[in-house]
Amino acid sequence: MTTPDSIRSPGSSSGATDADPSAKLHELVLKSLDDDQAVETVTIPLAGKSPVSEGWPATPQGRYGVEELRERNFGVVLTCNDLVIDVDPRNFADGDDPLERLEKDCGVTLRETFVVRTGGGGLHLYFKTQNPIVNGVVNALPAYIGVEFKMGPGRQVVGPTSIHPETGAEYEIIRGAPGDCGIV
Repeated sequence: MTTPDSIRSPGSSSGATDADPSAKLHELVLKSLDDDQAVETVTIPLAGKSPVSEGWPATPQGRYGVEELRERNFGVVLTCNDLVIDVDPRNFADGDDPLERLEKDCGVTLRETFVVRTGGGGLHLYFKTQNPIVNGVVNALPAYIGVEFKMGPGRQVVGPTSIHPETGAEYEIIRGAPGDCGIV
């Protein structure tokens, strides 16, 4: 399967040039997320893609800092004001690009926000909502197979610089920074 153009990136935006740029970027991302605690970003430790504690949805802001998350994958806990569009081209039908179709059908460009390439080769597109959405968000739409809508509470996504447990690939920031979420 070929990767649709909407999933490709021009390259990494990390700009790191040290001997271990992944470690430096991981620390930078965690520090940025830690700084964003004032805007209700909650990060949690993961084992692969799964939270390590049962009570993770109730994790308070600042519970885990940079030092505790440095050597492992971490998740970003979503609130009712967070929307992550999770695009997985492994689930696309041959020759289809449901993200591109969704953008065309809705008359929007969804990739003008904070974007992370997932370890599975897809994208996480991060957005904030103007008003909390408590009900009515569907996980997926049948017309757009491979595109999921993740919104809290009770949901999390794997954070940038984490490593996909199956592919070994890094979740990589390809556009913006954690505070650059689009508004929907």
